[in-house]
Amino acid sequence: MGDTDPYGRLFELSRDAVTEIEIVDGVPIVRAINPAFVEVFGYEEPALLGESLNEFIVPEHRSGEASTFDRRTADGEVNWATISRQTADGLREFLYRSVPFERDGDPRALAIYTDVTDQRRRERHHQALNRVLRHNLRNDLTQILAAASALIDDEYDDAVQAQ
Repeated sequence: MGDTDPYGRLFELSRDAVTEIEIVDGVPIVRAINPAFVEVFGYEEPALLGESLNEFIVPEHRSGEASTFDRRTADGEVNWATISRQTADGLREFLYRSVPFERDGDPRALAIYTDVTDQRRRERHHQALNRVLRHNLRNDLTQILAAASALIDDEYDDAVQAQ
């Protein structure tokens, strides 16, 4: 992808991991990867060119999911999902998008991977803190209401005895 091609420049400079794939017999064959892909997944372009992308980054327990995305891409459909993929740093979560197109009559796609692992981890942490906080507040409120009820009962008892 040349310097005068704005899409090629976008491909090269994107902070997201991006690969151009060609669907061959239902298999996503790597035709190009950007520098962010190398950084995130840990594979240099020569190791991937002409190879099945799934063999390198799809965990075995996610192969069915990947095959579904590959079929959709071959049919010209856009894919959009949160997925897990194997990276140089272990299993990570990604917002995955694939944008199909044709080049010389061959079905191809740009597969874009935005790492959301840390964001998802923070969301789960906040949800857990929220549950704990709500639980603690409910307990504290229950104790306050019980104490208030006891005070009201005591005041009522004192008022009745004074009559």
